[in-house]
Amino acid sequence: MNLNLNKTYPPILQLISGILTLIVGILFFTNYAFIWEQILNISILLLIVYAITNIVSIDLKNKHLSLSISIEVILSIVSIILINMYSNIYLALYPIIIGAYVLLISISRFVRAYIYFQDQLKWKITMLFDAFISLFFAIALMIHPSRNFNVLSYWLGSYFIIYGLSFIIQGFSKMFLSSDALFTMPVPVFIGALLTGNTLDHIDELKNTEADIKTDLEVFIYLREGFFGRFGLMDFSYKGLTYSYGGFDPHTQKLGGSYGDGVLIVADRDPFLKHGNLFKKATIVKYGLNLNETQHCLIQQNIDDLLNSAYPYPSDAENDFNEGRLKDNYDTYLNTVYLKTKAKTYTFKQGAFKTYFVLSTNCVKVVSHILRMKDLKLIDLKGVVTPGTYLNYFNNEYLNKSNIVVSRYVYRLENGETIEEDKQ
Repeated sequence: MNLNLNKTYPPILQLISGILTLIVGILFFTNYAFIWEQILNISILLLIVYAITNIVSIDLKNKHLSLSISIEVILSIVSIILINMYSNIYLALYPIIIGAYVLLISISRFVRAYIYFQDQLKWKITMLFDAFISLFFAIALMIHPSRNFNVLSYWLGSYFIIYGLSFIIQGFSKMFLSSDALFTMPVPVFIGALLTGNTLDHIDELKNTEADIKTDLEVFIYLREGFFGRFGLMDFSYKGLTYSYGGFDPHTQKLGGSYGDGVLIVADRDPFLKHGNLFKKATIVKYGLNLNETQHCLIQQNIDDLLNSAYPYPSDAENDFNEGRLKDNYDTYLNTVYLKTKAKTYTFKQGAFKTYFVLSTNCVKVVSHILRMKDLKLIDLKGVVTPGTYLNYFNNEYLNKSNIVVSRYVYRLENGETIEEDKQ
């Protein structure tokens, strides 16, 4: 799935796609055998198109390339034959694949439940129960896929219905109400996670068409190469200060940095932005948000509440600087961000941000904690969100000339320098 940062779609298409999605969801409840049969037919059709496309592209002058394409064509034809011969086995793979996906989710939920018990958070029993339910569902799908087609169909049908209704509400509202801060059902988590990587692949197609307009509230989404980098990072700035959360403490990091004490960095916007551009080797997409007076007060109050639940946690570099024994070289992010920006760093006494976990309490959660307040009426994204979800949401609002998302700018990285393009 590719997010086109330059293109928006008419509300009527959103309305139509919502109606079609709703119909598919209803069919999963009323006639799921028909839906799975169509999935089988579509799979065969796509393989046929793929084989024909490869045949047309064969270049007889390039023997190595021709051999590679020929093998792909043969594999496509073999796949078509096998799917026709063993259609039941092919369809049974879908519950197994989805079961494996749910199993990964259940593992992350067990880790989240462990964090809730460790940090003595509310709803810890609920979190543990949720993890066991996910595990049970995953095992049922993987061990007896054919017996659980109805359960899987009802589960998918529910999601399609909710998603379709969300699209219908958005399309209707944009066509007739011109409202901002709409109810928005985010793209599925696994798609949202991939959006940032696909956007990075096509980032050269995006041209800055306006100056780097600074607003009081800005959200930054970092796009990087590498497995984890392609899932994206995000932080926000308010009135010239950037707030960035993560498992930055090298002394408590576990599981390859995906788990550890939560650390909040507060730094001046411009040096922090440049440091992120260079040290993280990231392309950064920025969206500027417009606030009214009430929203300003609520944002500031929420930031103050966040800082009141934290306490100063100086990095090794800051401690060494204060003691007059600064070293020549520091290689961890927390140390370099202090040296380059003189950032203030905090960790948390208790609460939801005390422990960082990449699949739950991550950089997105702090941004959401500030932007998705109940009374703020700024962003109404529902469900689990990722940097890709925000990228998709903000970009659509910007292209639709929202009254809230009023600017967009891309900070590029090329040859170790921040490149700012000519205004067009």
